[in-house]
Amino acid sequence: MKGLLDRWDGMAALWLAAVVALVGEISALLPEMVPTHWNHKGAIDGWTPRGQLVWIVAGLPLAVWAVLVGVDALQRVAGNKSDAPVVGLGPVRFGVVSGISLLALAGSMTPLMGTKSLLGPLVAMFACMAFGLWHLGRRMSTAMATLPDAARWKYGLFYHNAGDDRLWIGRRFGYGWTLNFAKPVAKAILAVALAPPLVLVVILASLSR
Repeated sequence: MKGLLDRWDGMAALWLAAVVALVGEISALLPEMVPTHWNHKGAIDGWTPRGQLVWIVAGLPLAVWAVLVGVDALQRVAGNKSDAPVVGLGPVRFGVVSGISLLALAGSMTPLMGTKSLLGPLVAMFACMAFGLWHLGRRMSTAMATLPDAARWKYGLFYHNAGDDRLWIGRRFGYGWTLNFAKPVAKAILAVALAPPLVLVVILASLSR
């Protein structure tokens, strides 16, 4: 079993270092108080001193990264107890860290570029996360290739078995449950879960007109 941290974490560290350096370069161009939160109508309702921007741009992604490292460690413990394959979550950590820091950086630059500039970074954030999940799926597919039910797990992530009456299935890796996507209701649940970020994209798109 490989170590808890891998090359993806190194890439995340380099990404954050570049973002912090960029914040340092642009901070002198920003006002003393920088807008950092908007309500559902697009109105600013939160401000941060420009000297503290680094804690938002880098601190928030680091906190999420730490949580994901903890989740990775727990699923490794579970894998050791059950002899299940262990797949590192490094790609997901990189995708989340890069996406969140990119959006936070764009938010800090709104005094220079306006709120309309947030739509692109928001879409880019979801793209970064999807990139991380895609690479995680590749890892899972490789790890599951020799398992008896490997054909029922699409891309190593999605369980699909029309002959299984269960809607919720125990995950093959770590803790938790996943859906049986052969069931129509599973697709409906996924659609509901994806609705909030899609609504956010639509709202920003309407504000950008």
